[in-house]
Amino acid sequence: MAKKKPNIDFMMEYVEDYISGRMERMFFDMDIHYHIINRWDKMELEDRDIADSFNYYICECGADVGDDLSDAKYKQLIKRQYKKLTTLIEEGFW
Repeated sequence: MAKKKPNIDFMMEYVEDYISGRMERMFFDMDIHYHIINRWDKMELEDRDIADSFNYYICECGADVGDDLSDAKYKQLIKRQYKKLTTLIEEGFW
């Protein structure tokens, strides 16, 4: 049986909610770092590679660099970063 990853799953669903249009940018921006900070230790225990990659692709190369982008460009950036993350997870890290 696969190891449960409730905190990683929550964060992935959080991003999916934004890129699918179920969440507005304002709420995504306000809460992405709150959730990552509060869930980080548990995410690392669940799967360190995914946790580190999530932080890199979604936070560092996504949310953290999109302040000056229009809403449409910002959503494109997050979608692109999310695709990179999910591809990496699907194909494996090593």
